[in-house]
Amino acid sequence: AGSDSGGGAGIPADMKAMEFFRVFSSVAITATTAQNTVGVQDVHLLPENHLKDQILSNFDDFEGSLQVVKTGMLPNRAQIEIIADCLSSHAKKIGKEVSLILDPVMIASTGSRLVDDAAVEALKTKLIPMATLLTPNLPEAAFLLGKKESEVEASLDESAKQFF
Repeated sequence: AGSDSGGGAGIPADMKAMEFFRVFSSVAITATTAQNTVGVQDVHLLPENHLKDQILSNFDDFEGSLQVVKTGMLPNRAQIEIIADCLSSHAKKIGKEVSLILDPVMIASTGSRLVDDAAVEALKTKLIPMATLLTPNLPEAAFLLGKKESEVEASLDESAKQFF
């Protein structure tokens, strides 16, 4: 996931939520942002090899106890492919799938787009099929389905079925 410098989203918000529920969390940061309540001023992607190293370090350290992976902002295809490959390799290594909570953070609450077109396609083909739980907000669901928000909202059950 990305790290929101304003503290209201991304890694800071995820860690606060997990701490509230007394769940231990480790992180792998995909990007850092310069943002506030007005908008996103800058996004810096971490190098792909560093993302992979973060993920593998966590998998190695918590091999037997890691049960769930939650994603957030995944801004490009390369990062999505790394995550999918790491999840698949880890599942083979431990002999079972790890539950994937896929939060397709693509649009900031201020309306700024956080991912490129290739990332959207990779989400659809690589990670959505692996997801145990998919948690897009309404704008993200509409964007992924190529529909207007009002169309998705009018038929939530039918829209949800289109993801799987």
